[in-house]
Amino acid sequence: MNVQNILAKRIDTADDMSSYDKACKQILANKIILAWIMKHSMNEYSSYRVEEIADNFIEGEPEISKDTLHRDENSAE
Repeated sequence: MNVQNILAKRIDTADDMSSYDKACKQILANKIILAWIMKHSMNEYSSYRVEEIADNFIEGEPEISKDTLHRDENSAE
């Protein structure tokens, strides 16, 4: 019985982590948030306003979880 409890806890934990991962991806896909990160972590964008970065340097809409990648595969494949 103890094994089932441990397995159930691990499944619940994995499910929770998946939910957190999805939520973080949704937040980071927001252009303004991405622009704030770029402005404060990349020297080449530090002199631009956040709105300028979002409008001029982030092209299209960020894609999240549309393609699955295997860690051993080249993304160009």
